[in-house]
Amino acid sequence: MISRLTYRTNALNGHQVNFPDFEGTPPLPLEVDDEYITAESILSQPKSRQSFMSGFIAISRVFQILSQAIMRQRTLQMNHKAGPDRNTLLEWIGETTEELREIMEKLPPLLRHDYGGADDGEVHSIYATQQANIHITALCLELYLVGPSRRRVGRC
Repeated sequence: MISRLTYRTNALNGHQVNFPDFEGTPPLPLEVDDEYITAESILSQPKSRQSFMSGFIAISRVFQILSQAIMRQRTLQMNHKAGPDRNTLLEWIGETTEELREIMEKLPPLLRHDYGGADDGEVHSIYATQQANIHITALCLELYLVGPSRRRVGRC
């Protein structure tokens, strides 16, 4: 209760509000565009049309991993002796790196870095923006996992 009160107070004062993953994460939305959602039901997204939600879901998954990595790093910075031992941390980094690779490998073709399909104007621009955001964030996460985390592990 206190933490929730703190979040509300921070928000009222104009400060950034962070909700750590350990407090729970909301479910990700369905990969269905708005025009296939009615008051009565949710229709299936046609296989011939990639949902715009795919990019949102992919980057949300990357941000969830980034959030975990930042939380671990901050914990180690505050008191590295209270954190996991070197081998446990290296194992977590390996597992997390693999989880990121799986997310990137499962991206639909329109969101892959090597997509070379036809340019459909505005629609292509939306996917290109999502594609750039996903790949830049994934690269930042990779650098975060390999860079500071590994250097910190060396000091454990």
